[in-house]
Amino acid sequence: MEKEGWSTMGLNCMKMMGIPTFAERPDAEYLFFPGCNPFADRSKGEWNMVCMQLLRDRKIDFAVLGKDQWCCGDKACQLGYGELSGLISQRNITAWQELKIKKIVTSCPRCFYNFQHKYRRYGGNFEVILLSRPCDEKLSIQTLQEGVW
Repeated sequence: MEKEGWSTMGLNCMKMMGIPTFAERPDAEYLFFPGCNPFADRSKGEWNMVCMQLLRDRKIDFAVLGKDQWCCGDKACQLGYGELSGLISQRNITAWQELKIKKIVTSCPRCFYNFQHKYRRYGGNFEVILLSRPCDEKLSIQTLQEGVW
């Protein structure tokens, strides 16, 4: 469960779009976290490609985790495995702090909630922005560009 993430299709799309991973660009300002299973179906995959394209077109300095991405822990919590969810959260926080990630943009409302609220219990104090709907994109991207939080 915890190592869900980028399918081969998603990794290929990312490479074709020229989106770097944190391994390739460790000084990126933002982590784009496209959800725990970002290319599970066509609509999720298309939405995440649109989000990455928007960030790239607006010259937002970001990278993804790619195959190193783990689930945010929400699925484990939903299934009644709160302890496992906490361990996944702590693992992500530790890994992201080692990568010096401070700002996260996500397209997943559940991941946003976890990063914004639950991760803080474990010391994960990240700035988090949600790109959830087309009408939110302009506001969120504008906020990113202006640096207004």
